[in-house]
Amino acid sequence: MATYPDSVTVNGADLKEMRETKGDSMVKVAKTIGLTRNSIYNYESHQRNPSVLNLVKLAIYYHTSVDSLISYKGSLLNTLPTPDHIDISGLDDEQKKIIQTIINSFRQSNTKK
Repeated sequence: MATYPDSVTVNGADLKEMRETKGDSMVKVAKTIGLTRNSIYNYESHQRNPSVLNLVKLAIYYHTSVDSLISYKGSLLNTLPTPDHIDISGLDDEQKKIIQTIINSFRQSNTKK
């Protein structure tokens, strides 16, 4: 079996806390969103991750966003573009040279300050 360094998982403890805060049972949550009690248990106990559709259902049920229900672990985050990243794909060589000239000009003016 392959091992992948990057993973996305559901915050099972958060799901459980949200459910308990609402005062709902696993059965109530499951019936409301069309799942089984066992599915809710598996999500809350980190034994399984929900499908994307079920993740969306849970987010709607708990009035939250999908991204607040998941956690990400891995090296991919370190390779994603930061706000300082400028995507120049699709530009021709001349346009890239113009952009580089502008950037160099800004850098020079900032070093003089």
